[in-house]
Amino acid sequence: MRVSKLLVQTLRQAPTDIPMPGHQFLLRGSFMRPLAASVYVFLPLGTRVRRRVQAELARALEDAGGQEIGLPILQPLEVAEQRNSTLFPEWVASLQSTALFASEGYRAWGLQSGHERTVLALMRNVVQSYRQLPVLLYLFWQAPEWEVHASRGLFGSRESMVLDAYSLHQNEEERGTLYQLILEEFARLAERSGIPTCRIIMDIDERGCPSGHRLIWPWREGERTFLVCSKCNWACEQTIAPVRKETLPAEPPQPLQEVATPECKTIAALCAWLQIPPSRTAKSLFLVTEGDETTARNVIAVVRGDTELSMSKLRRLLGTANLRPASEEEIRMIGAEPGYGSPIGIRGAEVVVDNLVASSRNLVAGANRPEYHLLNVNYGRDYEATRIADIALAQEGDLCPSCAATLRLEHGIELALAGNLGAHTTQAHNLCYLDQSGAPQPVLLGRYRFHIDRLIASVAETHHDEQGLIWPASLAPYDVYLMTLGRRNPLVDEMADRLYDQLHAANVRVLYDDRDERAGVKFYDADLIGLPLRIAIGERSAAEGSVEVKQRGTSEVTKVVITDVVAYVKSLL
Repeated sequence: MRVSKLLVQTLRQAPTDIPMPGHQFLLRGSFMRPLAASVYVFLPLGTRVRRRVQAELARALEDAGGQEIGLPILQPLEVAEQRNSTLFPEWVASLQSTALFASEGYRAWGLQSGHERTVLALMRNVVQSYRQLPVLLYLFWQAPEWEVHASRGLFGSRESMVLDAYSLHQNEEERGTLYQLILEEFARLAERSGIPTCRIIMDIDERGCPSGHRLIWPWREGERTFLVCSKCNWACEQTIAPVRKETLPAEPPQPLQEVATPECKTIAALCAWLQIPPSRTAKSLFLVTEGDETTARNVIAVVRGDTELSMSKLRRLLGTANLRPASEEEIRMIGAEPGYGSPIGIRGAEVVVDNLVASSRNLVAGANRPEYHLLNVNYGRDYEATRIADIALAQEGDLCPSCAATLRLEHGIELALAGNLGAHTTQAHNLCYLDQSGAPQPVLLGRYRFHIDRLIASVAETHHDEQGLIWPASLAPYDVYLMTLGRRNPLVDEMADRLYDQLHAANVRVLYDDRDERAGVKFYDADLIGLPLRIAIGERSAAEGSVEVKQRGTSEVTKVVITDVVAYVKSLL
């Protein structure tokens, strides 16, 4: 491609409302342009980078037996309920009836796509026999994002290019093998792009085993928080990570005692008043499950004072996505007191107690009357729970559930994810196959996503210098930036034209700067765009029968005889 024919307009400066240097270089290098807040148009250079990633992903999935499909983009769930109820009534009903809907891992896929339901409906009419399994389907599309942040560039855009893939299997072993293969391919693509990744657990099944993973680029500005063990590298999303802390000293239960605690509506104020650590307290959070009148219920979640409640764990446990804090009026309606509440003496509420509270003795809890707390509260003696479970939010400094070393909290950007949908979901959609004996069995479904635009943004933030981008060879829109120097010279132009044709014939992708511009402008644009190699031909080098080759990111310039250039370039690439 000749620059004179390319839709490209580099900028000397970029808007500074987004302070990330990589993002600014993408704008200045004419890879994309903002159309509106958090909405970006990809220009030809940016589109070529996208296609490089898409080609790598398509190759990996097709090597694994994948087939590309095209699916319609359905309305969001709440719109589907109103507009598409006559077309897809079973989709909405079955999805809402499962605890899976409450899973943070599932919601992260973007219900706006409707792809899971589309695939299930499609395959219900296609897959009949075990002989047709496994099946791996994939598609590329512009996916709407749940979280939009105008100051985060492509990491916070309203929509972005993603790969979505779905696999159908007859057993867990088959699904697990493909699951690991696809995760490894995703990680290898990021590695070839020069992006380090961490594989973290994002979902846990009913048995407590990992059933979903995220591939994270560790970055202090990232929106994902996760805990990682520096000893065994176990890593898990913070919202679902199991909580393991040092156990409190064993002691016999002491008599219940009411004590005045004026102005102590918080754990911090209570601990300061009684001179005790937060681990000696139990705090109650009053919540309400929203829905129709027949399903709404009051919930009291009890966690130890040195922890916080994980809403993700509680939603999963209760099998609902609609959970909100109770109002003071709602708290008093069940006999509790805001700021001084506990489950003691309460009726008409579902009580969920965290494991740490159930195993700790003689804690301080609310007395359900203003300005008073109870000392020596013990679970089992003073109150009972509907359920006991791990509902606390894991924190930095907690113990690794794998090796008991200390966990540290990190942030990062999600680049990819993979998860499993249980058999109950496919059963709800009547997606079954006939096994070898002719008996119907539920199909097992795997799902995968790779964020193409986020990978591009991650590379831009990681691979640049003061002059511009430094694309890795695996993602660069072109391999070589070929340029002529100085005034128009027939010898220079002829040599450059001939070399351009030779490189193109050798399957080297060339961006040929044939503009009648000053050398400084061409050097500036070459560094800004950041292709792996730059070849410059001037009057002196043309007279000598040589060219100057420079690798982006280095200062060394090598003279190469024109007859050796193609072989030399291919050896570098």
